[in-house]
Amino acid sequence: MNREVLLLGGRVYCDLVFTGLPSLPRLGEELFAKEMKVLVGGPANTAIALRRLGLHPRLLADLGTDFFSEYVAAMLAREDLDQSLIQRRNFPAAAVTVAMPLDGERAFVSYVEPEQLPTYELALLEDTAAQTLHICGMAVGLRQREFVRAAREAGLTLLLDCACEQLDLKDPTTRDLVASVDFLMPNIAEALSMAGSRNIYQATKLLGELVPTVVVKMGPDGALAYSRGQWLDAPALDVSPVDTTGAGDCFAAGFILGLLGGQSLQTCLQYGNVAGGLSTLGCGAACAPTLEQFRQYVPTAEPAFS
Repeated sequence: MNREVLLLGGRVYCDLVFTGLPSLPRLGEELFAKEMKVLVGGPANTAIALRRLGLHPRLLADLGTDFFSEYVAAMLAREDLDQSLIQRRNFPAAAVTVAMPLDGERAFVSYVEPEQLPTYELALLEDTAAQTLHICGMAVGLRQREFVRAAREAGLTLLLDCACEQLDLKDPTTRDLVASVDFLMPNIAEALSMAGSRNIYQATKLLGELVPTVVVKMGPDGALAYSRGQWLDAPALDVSPVDTTGAGDCFAAGFILGLLGGQSLQTCLQYGNVAGGLSTLGCGAACAPTLEQFRQYVPTAEPAFS
C-alpha cells in the first residue's frame, strides 16, 4: 500500500477549545469553562490522524511569523509530521478559532490574517509519490484551483472536504471544483446548502450528479454515501462525546486509510466512523486514534496494512 497522502491545507488553524461550559455566554456575561486546550486544527487534524494511523501525510500549508504559526509548527513537530511542503512566509499568517462545545453542538469565533497567501507551485507535485490528494476545504481548493487541476491531470485521486465554507454551486468556479473531484465529503448542513434542499437523500443524490462518490458525515447518525446510483450507510461508533471539534477531519483520515488499503466503500465509511468517533473522546485531534487503538474496533482491518 502506498502510504503517502498529499494534503492541500493552506491555512493551519490554532484552536482554543473551551469545554465544560454551563451555557454559551451572553453579552456582558463571563462564564468559566472546566477545561481549556490549545490545539492545531483544520488540515492539521487530518494530517495528525493520518500519521497516527500509520500513513505518511505531507501537508501543503503556509505558516508565518506570528505566535500562532510558531505554536502550530511546534505541535506538528511533536507529532513527527513531515513539514517539508509547509511554506514559511515572512509575514503573519495566523488563523485562530475559539471553539465552545455544548450539548453535542459547537459555537465558533474565528480570525484569519487578511494577507492573501501565494499559490503553490505545480512543481511541488513532482516531489511526492502520493496518488491521493485530500483538499482540506473549499476555500483552499478554489484559491489553488490550478494546483488541483494539475493533480487531476497527473492522475491523483481527489477528495474534497468542505470545511464549513459557504457553498454556492450556482457559482461556476465552485461547481467546476466540485465536479473535478472523485470524492465529495460534506457534512449534513453543507450537503443541504450546496444542493438547495431540505432532504439529505435528495441533496446527496443531486450532488451525485456532479461527483462520482458523495460521502455525507452525519455525526451521531454515522455516514451516508451515494456512488454511481448505489446507496450505502454506516452507523456511528457508540461513544459518549466530550468534544466533536475535528471529528470530521479525523473521519476523513479513517476513510482515506480504507481507500489506500483497497477496502470497499462500505468499509471506508466504517473506518471513517471509527476514527472520527474515537477522536470525540477528547479535544480536537488530541484523541485521534493510533493504529493500535483503531484495530481494537476494526480487527478485520489487518489485511489492509500488510
